[in-house]
Amino acid sequence: MKTTRRVFVAAAGAGAGCAGLVGRVRSAGVGLAVCAPQVERLDHPLGLEEARPRFSWRLKATGRNVRQAAYRIRVARTAQLLESGQADLWDSGAVSSDACFEIPYDGPGLASRQRCYWTVEVVDNHGRTAVSETSWWEMGLLAAKDWRAAWVNVEDAAGKAFRGANGGKSAERYPTQPAMLLRRVFAVTKPVASARLYATALGVYAASLNGKAADRRKLAPELTDYRQRLL
Repeated sequence: MKTTRRVFVAAAGAGAGCAGLVGRVRSAGVGLAVCAPQVERLDHPLGLEEARPRFSWRLKATGRNVRQAAYRIRVARTAQLLESGQADLWDSGAVSSDACFEIPYDGPGLASRQRCYWTVEVVDNHGRTAVSETSWWEMGLLAAKDWRAAWVNVEDAAGKAFRGANGGKSAERYPTQPAMLLRRVFAVTKPVASARLYATALGVYAASLNGKAADRRKLAPELTDYRQRLL
């Protein structure tokens, strides 16, 4: 059954007189606001590999003795659908709970590179309601077949010398050498709507485009056991 706004308020234990507050109240004008919506503890994360991403948020409220009584999460393929009230990916319905940390997505499976838009609507124990601003996250490459690129290999003088002295066998470890610069020139012949760089390394890398840093990370990727996983 489709959850109506009136049912949502009733599930939170609010009186009928508060039904008119449910919906697009986004500011502290009613004494309650939803802030810091996050997915997997991140703001607008890109490249998520978690099949069931987890939502978190915080409340700001006026007065004392304020707690969350219910929430409703909506997820859609576009911001326009979400703003029109159509949660075509997942609608949690009214959930009577004070939980606001790591609530798992429970909709249909998501695809590689898919971007999803979401909001959370909250009712507090005084019947006040608020809705978060529309936020989003984007899935990464979820299967090995989605990686269409090949490893970029580079060999310095030390590596060549080792192979020459060992019958063509490559060394597992080379002497410490300065970082190497790998560059490729390409041309874009059509207007670019969006673009993504998916990269990792057996070590660390710094990606740039036209001489400018591609992101704000330092010493990417994060440290892992390379025999098991690369981020």
